[in-house]
Amino acid sequence: MFTFSSWEDQDTQNVYSCVDLYFVCQDGLSFKVKYKFRPYFYAATKDNMEMDVDAYLRRRYQGQIADIEIVEKEDLDLKNHLSGLQKTYLKISFDTVQQLMQVKSDLMRVVERNKEKSDAAEAYESIHAAGKSKERIQDFIDCIDDIREYDVPYHVRFAIDNDIRSGLWYDVNVSSDGVTLERRHDLLQRAEVHVCAFDIETTKLPLKFPDAEYDLVMMISYMVDGRGYLIINRECVGEDIEDLEYTPKPEFEGHFKVTNVKNEEELIKLWFSHMREVKPGIYVTYNGDFFDWPFMESRAAHHGLRMNDLGFQCDKVQGECRAKFACHLDCFAWVKRDSYLPQGSHGLKVHNQIYCFFYIICFLSYKYI
Repeated sequence: MFTFSSWEDQDTQNVYSCVDLYFVCQDGLSFKVKYKFRPYFYAATKDNMEMDVDAYLRRRYQGQIADIEIVEKEDLDLKNHLSGLQKTYLKISFDTVQQLMQVKSDLMRVVERNKEKSDAAEAYESIHAAGKSKERIQDFIDCIDDIREYDVPYHVRFAIDNDIRSGLWYDVNVSSDGVTLERRHDLLQRAEVHVCAFDIETTKLPLKFPDAEYDLVMMISYMVDGRGYLIINRECVGEDIEDLEYTPKPEFEGHFKVTNVKNEEELIKLWFSHMREVKPGIYVTYNGDFFDWPFMESRAAHHGLRMNDLGFQCDKVQGECRAKFACHLDCFAWVKRDSYLPQGSHGLKVHNQIYCFFYIICFLSYKYI
């Protein structure tokens, strides 16, 4: 996996954008490296004005632009692009994504203004058939016609340019010159990534939906690489629970080690500690984006704990819970898409078919992902 990050040069104190790359070794161990990569976008200019605009932009955005390169690129807007005709662009590179965003916002306004001027000039020329306007260019920034590929996410841009793909094997070498990655075409077997499938049970008021403000996590059951665990909160359960077995089908064997703790805080601490120990690369839940993860995050904060210590954080705007180094598979999205069950029958406890579906997905995630 790879995510956006930053790196500070201790000698110059300069900050650079980089990509955090998370690797799994053949022995199951994992590590992270930072790959410095310059973000960039392309700018199109009027014909034969590339050199002048290049020099102008370097002066105008001195200290923000790291480099400008004149390149030939295929332009699908050209009517005869299938003939191999290419257009000249300025490849404008930056040290940080923040610098790119600042310059991009400024040039976007410039491009919109130049397009309005161009449309007005064409309208004027169509009315007055006296040839093209002889008005002299007042500023080289008026020669910028368009900007391209400014909206490509930084980590996606890195993966495309370096042909890096998740799930493949690479030789990683770190030197004073940076990080180099070399694809291993001889290794085809997938990595043994740790998989954790979990579900929580909570208290709730009669006829009410659980509320993380005052309801408690009663127990959490989870499987890590096919081994089952169950943590019981004795605040809510009257007796200690012994180890148990749940095997819905012979091929889906499940033996659970049960741990009884005195309160909710100890339950959350124990689970967090176990997750930090095994470091799962894949988490599987059922409606975890909207319930399990946010509920755990709220209850952890109630006890002064941070779910971010696991690397997970809930994005309330997009309704997703994500981590930098792990994938989250929410089976509820698959049920809504593929189960063909009527609305109101998608709950994990409402329909036995869904519960078995969730359990099987957990097993398959461990076995085959």
